[in-house]
Amino acid sequence: MVGALVNNKVVRLLRWLNYLRINKFRRDTWYFIFNYGIGDTYLACAFLPYLLERGDKVTVFLTKPSQEFIPKLFSPDINVVLGQPLELALIEEFGQYGKGHPIILHPMHVVNRILINILGYKKFNLTDLYKIMLGLDLRLPPVSPQFAHDPAVEAEVDGLFKQYNLPVSKTVLICPKAVTIKEVADGFWQELADKLAAQGLVPVFMNSAAGLPTYPTVEFSLRAARAFCDRAGQVVSLRSGFCDLVATTNARMAILYPNLKWLEDPLLVSTGLVIMDISDEHNLLEITHDFETDSTQVYHTLSQFFHE
Repeated sequence: MVGALVNNKVVRLLRWLNYLRINKFRRDTWYFIFNYGIGDTYLACAFLPYLLERGDKVTVFLTKPSQEFIPKLFSPDINVVLGQPLELALIEEFGQYGKGHPIILHPMHVVNRILINILGYKKFNLTDLYKIMLGLDLRLPPVSPQFAHDPAVEAEVDGLFKQYNLPVSKTVLICPKAVTIKEVADGFWQELADKLAAQGLVPVFMNSAAGLPTYPTVEFSLRAARAFCDRAGQVVSLRSGFCDLVATTNARMAILYPNLKWLEDPLLVSTGLVIMDISDEHNLLEITHDFETDSTQVYHTLSQFFHE
């Protein structure tokens, strides 16, 4: 039995070493795997330019084609490869944290559990974890993304605004979906849409039927997300990775954080856009609410914010 286990491990190790050799992993290059959500990829990539500045090379493996454009927002020198390089189990078993080895760049794979548990303590937040994972000075700010003019994106956004007869700067994009946060009842979003419509805005829901049949649902590529928000003029969203991606929009954006703890502290304390320094307070409103008690004050605050 023991011999069989040893032999199996030797076979796996040989596969691992052969993979590194065949694919010519270089010792002067960082290889990062991004196989989590939009926000995780966005936050990690916002710090990769600091590795390039010190002379390192960076290659990223993206398992989701829709995220392929994200690394290039931060530097054209980041090499992007679509697809996962090898079974994650082998990476976890034999991989080392350093140049020349594929690394799953995510807090659950790299940092000590103790560090994750102190998220929120004295403003220690999610971007701080990425700085620690990359060996960077905690005082370094995230690099700002550069959204270049893209005719295909402009055509996509133009088409949606014409299709749904949406007014520029008077549309409010409502985003009720979040992958890692419990969703809020449709009734909350419907009432919010009604109140915003009453003050002259045109609500439209992103990837959600919560507003039907009164309000339309739109879908667009991740590439077009920020351009759509800029054109709409107003965004209100449940906290999600989408919020990270559009954090630099010119639109007025309100983000709702469920009043719950993420690990040991409230969600807003460790993942707020302002706290993480990926957005400033200009045109941004961040609210915590339990979504179970009366929402009248939340509706009033949001209406006032978009009416200013």
